Amino acid sequence: MTLDFRGGTETPMAVLVLPILPDMEENWRRFAQDLLEDHLGEYEALGRHLGIRRVSVYLVRMPRWDVILACVEVEDLAEAFQRLVASEESFAGGFKEKLAELNGYDLRRRVGLSPELIFEHPRDSGRP
Repeated sequence: MTLDFRGGTETPMAVLVLPILPDMEENWRRFAQDLLEDHLGEYEALGRHLGIRRVSVYLVRMPRWDVILACVEVEDLAEAFQRLVASEESFAGGFKEKLAELNGYDLRRRVGLSPELIFEHPRDSGRP
């Protein structure tokens, strides 16, 4: 499988990796279907509020567990994440609750919200 991480615009892209808890793959599929069919307007409004321009979600099968790989085009990931965590809108609350159920990461608890940067390399180091 080839993933295109360039996105459709010049917007920066973030890649989120979410574990799928045991026996939750079908629930993930239903969640995605519900978002796109039954709650599309609310989902799009939340995306606009967070500054998200595009989301592509992949199921990646791994030897020990499967993961959701979400490619998110967003100007400021940290700000979008903070807005999502802080949002008290009904749909956002249900969205966070469902993510906690499906991958075990509870955004409602506001714990561990900032990833720790352990490695960074510039685009062009100037070497041939």
